[in-house]
Amino acid sequence: MTNVLIWHSMDDYRVCPECKARNGAVFPANTPAEQLPPLHPGCRCFVEHSDAPPAEPLPPPEPTPPPIMPPPIMPPPIIPPLFPPTPTPTPTPTPTPTPTPVRGTAHRVTLALPAPQTTQTTPRRYAATLIAAGELRGWSLTLPASVLERDWRKFENVVAFADHPHLLQTPSITRLLGVYENVRLHEDAIIAELVLKPTPLAMDLQPLLDDLANRTPPVPDIGLSANLWLIISPDPDAKGLYPIEAIHNVESVDVIFQPASRPARLMQVLASAANPIPAKEKEFLMPDPSTNPPAVSVPTAPDPDIYLRVLAQATLDATLHAANLPAPADAAVRAQFANRTPLPGDITDAITQQRQLIAALQPAVTGHDHPLDGRISGMTTPLDQAHQIAHYLFGVQAAPLPEPAMRSPRAFYRAFTGDLEFHGRVNPQHVQFANATTTTLADLAVNAVNKVFMETWEALPAYRWFEPLTTVMPNDGSVNAMAWITFGGIGNLPVVAEGAAYTEVTVADARENDNFTKYGAYLGITEELWRNDDLQRLQMIPRQLAVSALRTRSAKLAAIFTTASGTGPTLDDDGVVLFHTATHGNLATTAYSTSAWKAARLECFKQTELGSSKRMGIWPRFCLVPGDIYDDALVSFGYGAGPGGYPGTANNDTNPYAQDRPGDPRPRVIAVPDWTDTNDWAYLVDPAEYPVLVMSYAQAPGGRTHPMPEIFSVTSPLAGLVFTNDTLPVKVRDWYAYGVTGYRGIGKRNVS
Repeated sequence: MTNVLIWHSMDDYRVCPECKARNGAVFPANTPAEQLPPLHPGCRCFVEHSDAPPAEPLPPPEPTPPPIMPPPIMPPPIIPPLFPPTPTPTPTPTPTPTPTPVRGTAHRVTLALPAPQTTQTTPRRYAATLIAAGELRGWSLTLPASVLERDWRKFENVVAFADHPHLLQTPSITRLLGVYENVRLHEDAIIAELVLKPTPLAMDLQPLLDDLANRTPPVPDIGLSANLWLIISPDPDAKGLYPIEAIHNVESVDVIFQPASRPARLMQVLASAANPIPAKEKEFLMPDPSTNPPAVSVPTAPDPDIYLRVLAQATLDATLHAANLPAPADAAVRAQFANRTPLPGDITDAITQQRQLIAALQPAVTGHDHPLDGRISGMTTPLDQAHQIAHYLFGVQAAPLPEPAMRSPRAFYRAFTGDLEFHGRVNPQHVQFANATTTTLADLAVNAVNKVFMETWEALPAYRWFEPLTTVMPNDGSVNAMAWITFGGIGNLPVVAEGAAYTEVTVADARENDNFTKYGAYLGITEELWRNDDLQRLQMIPRQLAVSALRTRSAKLAAIFTTASGTGPTLDDDGVVLFHTATHGNLATTAYSTSAWKAARLECFKQTELGSSKRMGIWPRFCLVPGDIYDDALVSFGYGAGPGGYPGTANNDTNPYAQDRPGDPRPRVIAVPDWTDTNDWAYLVDPAEYPVLVMSYAQAPGGRTHPMPEIFSVTSPLAGLVFTNDTLPVKVRDWYAYGVTGYRGIGKRNVS
């Protein structure tokens, strides 16, 4: 026969505080099932049915025993607030009169003992889904389950804030809610337990979080959103979504409105300080109170500073977590406050002192084989050093000189892959840099190539001649054909007679269409290059890619002036070539001279606007020439030192083209490197006044500026050329549309 039930927990490191407190508790055999295990989802506790006889036999029943009442039990102590005023003693309740017991007898009674005081501060826990595979709404991204399976451990022990920080802001401790524990992968989602910290904001939001976890209707669209650093595929899937290739870092998983991952929610309240552990029951033998009155023990009032210490400890933990100090510095700060309660300002000062100390030791640390980890002001992390070494090896001019051991491509490859025998795979046992993975080498290469592109781009202004002449148009993010639309004028406004109606007018427009074209290539970083320490070839790869991409853009824009024997492309609006003497009035055969420029600029000024016969009245801003007559054009417009003057006359004659005037800018000479004819030249108006040459980039839908080409590399050692040819390909892709809006504001001279 079962007399009692004994609660048992697993008593290991995974046991939650609620189950641990119940371990060994004894309950009557008729205890309701809802008060017995399982206590929460995943609970591993169980009860033991015991038929052991009571510790002492019950005395024989009295014929008519009067009721025996136990001494009054003092109520649990009132918990003082965090910053209480002068405490007021709680009045002792008046005990209930107890009937006189029978002298000389002992009576067995059951007393309900209050739950341990520690349960009063049990942290609130919630079962939560942090993120799930699938579409991330609002971002045009999709998260594959394979990425979660590989990177789910990066969510371990991340913190939770209320709302994401604003752009360019860092997370604030004032918005801290808690920390995620017991992170694990469940099917196609990452689940965990959110443990609230005793911060003021967490306590204020606790009722709302309870409602969200219990799905109390109406349920607002509030959930969890991960603050991530991602590596995203440049190619969309069939639905137009861009797959996430890797989760690089997880900063936090915050509670926000309308999260991107719809299943990311609080799912259930696992533990609650407001529902203390059920009281244990214990039997006592009550002696005759008339012969030996029992002493009633009054519970000791809790230390009013205990909650202040708990909050201070939580503040210390969260602040040190955000500071990300190295382990020795972290331990030093904790030791400083081991025996006293710190204030927030004290913690910040202590962290600052540790950072200053580490910064002072920086020269000694930088060249160490195992640099300190952590993002600390005045120091470089292992990842920073890795990028600096990669920048040097790939030829970034501004890169610092690494230590001699890391100036070799072979040593660099071995340090970041651990592949000492060149088997083409990462060997973690021999990797010399912390956190290096199968993608580290490719990521470093792509970053370094981007840096070289930027430096090369700045060093080749001759092939960027078209940038100030073109207008970069926005697009809708697709690669459908671009329509360059030009709107005309309406001439003079009609006269409106007294009492007469206004005349309706229309605005003419012209449309030219051009398709997006994708350009690209790759150069391979072979295993032989790493083995042979071919540093010059390694540095040549990104520069040649950059030069090729830039020259391609230059050649495409230059061809607008040279295609069809110098008459340009055929316009969609009227079916006539761009440069045409009779129809467009913007083509002649005169060689370049100062007088020829005068005639050309007057031709441009007299061009009529679309939709009316009104003159446009715009002077040309750019004179485009081959390199052969570049110097002659400079002299025409008064560039350079010397007495100046109008070409072909005495030096004291005025040169009208040597200065800017309102509406009549000083002509700027542009040498087009792709033009091979030594005599042909052209003119063009300022795009700010009238856009003629236009471009639009797929990699920059917002328009306005000319973006860099995109750089890619294969990150998987089992994919493509990395696997079949022992080659790490570095790919460049440039995707754009280009053309003209029409024939107005542009002219050509095809010299015979």
